[in-house]
Amino acid sequence: MIPETSDGRVLFAVPWHNEVVLGTTDTPVGKPSLEPRALEKEIDFILQTASGYLHNAPTRKDVLSVFAGLRPLAAPEKGSQKTKEISRSHKIITSASDLFTIIGGKWTTFRKMGKICWIQ
Repeated sequence: MIPETSDGRVLFAVPWHNEVVLGTTDTPVGKPSLEPRALEKEIDFILQTASGYLHNAPTRKDVLSVFAGLRPLAAPEKGSQKTKEISRSHKIITSASDLFTIIGGKWTTFRKMGKICWIQ
């Protein structure tokens, strides 16, 4: 993990099947899309940042696939905040009919969130 990039985010490098998965955190978008796509500027940013840390600097030809998504942040109770200041914790809401709704959270905690709902 590179704890602080040039724009203050982090960069992850996770070994996976003799390759490496590179990624970063939130990039604000003006208008959410039903089909989020990786932004070219994000791919370039990741490659440029990683090149300073990897023995062989990755290029666009090294990119085998990309993943993009929208983080469902739970709105803070005390009005609006910058997304980087909003908690990444998940919240579980139970309706009167016992329907569980999970909002917020992280990709790295989705199994824990599912387990919590299963136990309840």
